[in-house]
Amino acid sequence: MAMNFVPHGECLNPTEAGGRDDGQSALTNSHIQSVHASGVVLRSTVLPAFWLRAVHPVGKVRHCRNGKSAMNTENTYRHPFSKKVTLECPGISQACLHFRSTFTIAGDFPAYTMLQMVAPAGYLTEDFTVWRSYDFIHDHLVAYHTKQPVVLSTSDNRYAMGVFSSPKQDTDEDMYYGKFQFSKDIVGAGTNKWNVVFRKHTLPAGTTHVFNYDTYICVGTVNDVTACLKKLMHAHQADLVG
Repeated sequence: MAMNFVPHGECLNPTEAGGRDDGQSALTNSHIQSVHASGVVLRSTVLPAFWLRAVHPVGKVRHCRNGKSAMNTENTYRHPFSKKVTLECPGISQACLHFRSTFTIAGDFPAYTMLQMVAPAGYLTEDFTVWRSYDFIHDHLVAYHTKQPVVLSTSDNRYAMGVFSSPKQDTDEDMYYGKFQFSKDIVGAGTNKWNVVFRKHTLPAGTTHVFNYDTYICVGTVNDVTACLKKLMHAHQADLVG
């Protein structure tokens, strides 16, 4: 999970998994508040690190001008990101996760135009080089498109991950599926990423808001994943109309 404030991007970017510079030490500025596992349900609550350390010169990062400093004045966002991950989806025989993201938005922020909540993102190895989207109407994979569930796979179709989230959730702009590919300069270190993004317009200063989002993640072969997505979207078909 992560969020950012447009147009500040990574200059104001609480991130559940930690900040950009965490890899330089054994410490992180993301603080775990609770972790609980019972049966097929996993829960956690975290105070997330800001991606950039407070007032740190940013260098070259997304949506930040070179030489600009991070806009956060602390290293840790003071309000929780929580998640509930259920390791099964009702009516789905394929491997499927139900991921509920809960964001608490509070505090004072610099002026912004849009709040973007990543609910969630998935990071895969450099082996996942094929990007496609699932076309529910025609029941087949097509070229990647931001408005259709994204599927990442290896070139031999043996390993894949797909994601679906209903567009009828609490968002002021259309939700979308993103994809990113990160450097392969170091052998074995390349990373491919998908995400699901929900967006809200500017919230009144000094107010507190809690947003919940449901996303479903399918894993297996490409055929497994497309079958899983088909069943999920059929179950949510009413949300896909209009």
